[in-house]
Amino acid sequence: MTTNPDVKEEKLTRQGSCAHKTPLLDVVAQSASDPCVHGNYKNLTDIHRSVAYKAVYPEPLLCDDGLTAGWYRAGQLYPRLTDPPIFDGPVIEHNAFYFTCDLTLGGSNPNQAFEVLIAGEKLSQYDVSGRFCGPATTVTVPCTCPPRVSVKTLGEAVWWTGECYTAVITLFPEQVHLLHTAPPTLFVTGPPGTGKTVVLLLMAIEWLRCGHHVYVVSSCSESLAACTMLYQLLLQTVKTQQSAGVSPGQPHLLQYDLDGGDDVEKAFNDLSQAASGGSLYVIADEATLCELLLTRVPRLHLWAASCYIENAPVGWQVEYLTRPLRSPPAVVREVEQDMKITTYRHVLPYSQRGVPDHTDGPPVTRLYHRGQGHSGQRPVNCVTCGREVGSFLHSLRVGVTGRSTTTSTTLTSTSGGTTPPCLQWRDVLVLYWGKVSDQSGMVRGLQEASIPVRVMKDDDIEDVATARSDVVWVVCGIHVRGLEKKVVVCLANADYGYFTSPRLDFMSRCTSQLVIVSNSR
Repeated sequence: MTTNPDVKEEKLTRQGSCAHKTPLLDVVAQSASDPCVHGNYKNLTDIHRSVAYKAVYPEPLLCDDGLTAGWYRAGQLYPRLTDPPIFDGPVIEHNAFYFTCDLTLGGSNPNQAFEVLIAGEKLSQYDVSGRFCGPATTVTVPCTCPPRVSVKTLGEAVWWTGECYTAVITLFPEQVHLLHTAPPTLFVTGPPGTGKTVVLLLMAIEWLRCGHHVYVVSSCSESLAACTMLYQLLLQTVKTQQSAGVSPGQPHLLQYDLDGGDDVEKAFNDLSQAASGGSLYVIADEATLCELLLTRVPRLHLWAASCYIENAPVGWQVEYLTRPLRSPPAVVREVEQDMKITTYRHVLPYSQRGVPDHTDGPPVTRLYHRGQGHSGQRPVNCVTCGREVGSFLHSLRVGVTGRSTTTSTTLTSTSGGTTPPCLQWRDVLVLYWGKVSDQSGMVRGLQEASIPVRVMKDDDIEDVATARSDVVWVVCGIHVRGLEKKVVVCLANADYGYFTSPRLDFMSRCTSQLVIVSNSR
């Protein structure tokens, strides 16, 4: 770092993979008054812009593309400055700008002001300049591109792919528009993995932030896992908002069986009492809501979602989400072949994503229930199939800490030689169309392969939904609609009926590595 009053300010412009220096825009003249002395700055007081603020997934950070050129003072929201200088950022995502810069000119004052210049109205040029008050400073950096991840094993590739599609989500414009318009009643439909649950969750977070109580309604046994997951995420959000000094509302989980009609009156009484003359805020994932219930509760704010078009209430606003968001193309190509999409048209087909995918994803792995050592009519009854699945999981080094190199081409230093996260047993889900016993061949084969495996019972739904236990769960697929795992093992069966769709109900749960075990090629 050089400190020279005669050196002109420079900015970094991202072009390809290199950093080029160009004269700084004349938005802020060099002769401008020192903001630290004359108070010519704006205070950044929004905690969402603090690098110390930890957003709870999938709570989005606020977009900074509305900042105008000028001086901004970070105050106590940013951590103390460090010496030697360390830059973190910029990181540019769709219509969002996140910038943190820790740099000191030989001092330790955490309240130094800094300058943020944004070229273009919506960050279209990716031009960013940062300077602390004091003498003009030149910082030389190798590159301003996002980090490139170098993986050396299939297991590392599976983990990183799953993170790309679950850890950080960039919404499509139609989803952002929904959250901005926020109609009181909305039904969201579309094929699996298009962001229906994400939209419901973000709307519920906004209701909580406004101080409303939010009721997460599970309308049938098939929706309980998804609704339990939403409820737990909302509880985490409330804790985060409270720690930030916000007084949010509270989430509540209600479970009914509205398919048979027995619980309709109970649901009506519970929700009417919750409304008690005021407004009622409800989200329902994988919903099969009763028309009578919807018409009898006044001042209702209800957002519901289902992949089945026929579940849309009559007269409601319906939003169709069809662009893949949560699964790589390798998985989408399998799911889109389901007959309920291609033949019966009960579920809308996928549309083009419109933006480049992170990756095509790991190729689908296919294992076959045939040959020497295999027994039973189906893979679920075969010990050998269980051993082969266990062998494949071991090849992914699940539960084994690996080593990969993250080659950073941004302003951060290279983190080569670090120990990255790896696949955990809780990242794996084995799905079958019916009930599975603890003594089934698949379970015994996994146990013989030293895989920590458990068969989900009714009391385990919260554990499965929150991934609390680090085990491989074997589950009836229709009971985990809405949940997603990095590795999904689908146990195929020739006797699937109309109401069970292995591609739609099972394979769509996968965000990275799909494994299909079938009877024949």
